[in-house]
Amino acid sequence: MWQSEDIPFDDATRSASLPHARITQSFVDAILEGATLIAPGAEGIHALELANAMTFSSLLGETIKLPLDAAAWEIKLEQLIHQSSLQK
Repeated sequence: MWQSEDIPFDDATRSASLPHARITQSFVDAILEGATLIAPGAEGIHALELANAMTFSSLLGETIKLPLDAAAWEIKLEQLIHQSSLQK
């Protein structure tokens, strides 16, 4: 039989060193209370595109312009997948 126990902890969302806790709490507040997100998905896609462009640039050894050429990036990813020696 299991037992439930409350464990007190400091509010992680108030710490500047824990930004993910703040983002997660913002998401919870948006769901439960209709609060405005501090990191909406529409903005997150831009961060993902930038990260992909940085990776693509590194793999090619050249400058990549934004917006990222999604078709070229997909071709490169497929090449990497086919060249991979990882065994599942």
